[in-house]
Amino acid sequence: MRSMIAWDARQAGRALAFASLFAVIAWLVTATSDEGGIAFGVRVARTLPAAPLCAALGTWIVHARARRRGELLALETLGVGPRRSGAAAVAGGAALAVVFALGIGASPRFAVGVFFPAVPPASEVAFNRAGFVDLRRGVRVEADGSLTRLPTAAPSPPSGAPPGARAVAALTVACTGVALTLLAASRGGRVAAASAVLVASAAVLIGFHAAAAGAIAAPVAAAPSAILLAWSLRRYGRSPRGGG
Repeated sequence: MRSMIAWDARQAGRALAFASLFAVIAWLVTATSDEGGIAFGVRVARTLPAAPLCAALGTWIVHARARRRGELLALETLGVGPRRSGAAAVAGGAALAVVFALGIGASPRFAVGVFFPAVPPASEVAFNRAGFVDLRRGVRVEADGSLTRLPTAAPSPPSGAPPGARAVAALTVACTGVALTLLAASRGGRVAAASAVLVASAAVLIGFHAAAAGAIAAPVAAAPSAILLAWSLRRYGRSPRGGG
C-alpha cells in the first residue's frame, strides 16, 4: 500500500512538473512575441488559455512513460485497473489547470478580455472648423492639438468582457484542463477523443466570440467545456474497443 502511494506521489509530481514546464514555455513564447508596454497581468492572461493543453501534455508524458516501462501492466496484473493507475498522473496535470482557474477567478490582475475577443467599433471622427471631433469617445481635437471633452459624450466602446466573464473563463479553464488530462490518460479511442476535443474547442471559441459581441450570455460559452468534461469522465478508464 505504501509503495502504491509513493508511486502515485511520483506520478503526480512529475505530471505537475511537466505541465508547469510547458506553461513556462508558453508564457515565454507569448511574452517574446508580444508588443512592448503590456502589463504583467495581461501577459500572463494571454497564456492562461493554453493551461489545459499544458496540463494534458504533462499527464500524457508521465502516463506514456509508465506504460512504456511496463509499470501499468504490472499494476494491472496486481488487480489495479486503468482508472486507478492513471489517477495520479491525471491529478498532477489537472492541478495546474485548476490553480490557473482559481487565479483567474480570484485575482483581477488577470485580464479576462483575452478570452472574449471583440473587435472595437471604428471611431466616428469628423472634421469641422474647430478641429477633429471623435463622436464615439466624446472628445474634440482643437486646432492647437489640445483635447476638449464634448458636453454630451457618446457611450464608450465595449471592453469585450461581458458580465460574469471572470467566472466563466475560470470554469472553462478548469473543466477543459481536467477533461484533457482524463483523455490523455485514457486508452484507445484516439479518433473519437480528438474529434470531441476539436468540436468542443470550436464551440468554446464561437461561444466566447458570441458572448463578447453580446449575442449570448457569458455562461453559455462555458457549456461545451462542461459537456466535454462529462464525456471524458464517462469515458475515462474504459477498456478500448477495437481500433481508433
